[in-house]
Amino acid sequence: EEIVVPLFNFLSDKNRQNFRTGLDSIQGIAYIKEDGEIHVPTQFPMVEHLDDVPFVNYNLFNLEDYFKTHREPGLLTINGMRGCPYRCTFCTYEEMRADKRLATADYLFRNLEYYYHNYGTRYFSFNDTNFLISKKRVSELCEKIISSGLNKDIRIVCETKVETVKDE
Repeated sequence: EEIVVPLFNFLSDKNRQNFRTGLDSIQGIAYIKEDGEIHVPTQFPMVEHLDDVPFVNYNLFNLEDYFKTHREPGLLTINGMRGCPYRCTFCTYEEMRADKRLATADYLFRNLEYYYHNYGTRYFSFNDTNFLISKKRVSELCEKIISSGLNKDIRIVCETKVETVKDE
């Protein structure tokens, strides 16, 4: 997220012939130089506090196209995690940072509530690589959902590593 705006600003006055010139000034960008050498960045800027990430503005999407078939209910995703402490050999996130950064339960609930009230969403996917990694966060979120009464009207799916589930 921290790379996109500087990259777009950088590319705004470039053309096909000169877009690589100076590209190494953007932290976190890997690219093939004009001589064929691969530029590999050494620094990767990232959002440290995920509660600072704005909610997705779905007004920018045509949700009718997004939910085109209407055979299944519309599902919106909420992402409250970056990184993963595991190095599973089968995982597509093999190159991911080994740390984990989590948004708070309050942030996740505010996202869910916002999409529920503004878009009529009833089905949500928590798109974290390992949603149950913090039992405390999941418990707090569930308590918020239950106390709001939304638990009677929404459905949620999530992904997790089986070993993180140690109780009911």
